[in-house]
Amino acid sequence: MKFNDDKVLIDFPIKNSEEIYHLELVLFRNIIPVRSKVNHRLDSIELVMEKKVPSETWPFLRRDGLGIPEAESKQELSYPSSSRVKKNWDKIDK
Repeated sequence: MKFNDDKVLIDFPIKNSEEIYHLELVLFRNIIPVRSKVNHRLDSIELVMEKKVPSETWPFLRRDGLGIPEAESKQELSYPSSSRVKKNWDKIDK
């Protein structure tokens, strides 16, 4: 696992195989690599990254062309929830 300013490189072995899984995520905007970390679990991998500009909203994680036009239209994201109270997750303080 390697964090760069604008991308994350992930390499890990595939179970019961000699193959290596490689994933390169080019991020929507820049992060602070030294403040980023990874948590390995039995069934998942959690990436915790700190944005270079904390107040900036990322409509998408990746910058690979998926969602760039939507980001420019500045539509408000709606997250699925069973709660009756709507919460703006972008306004929650750390």
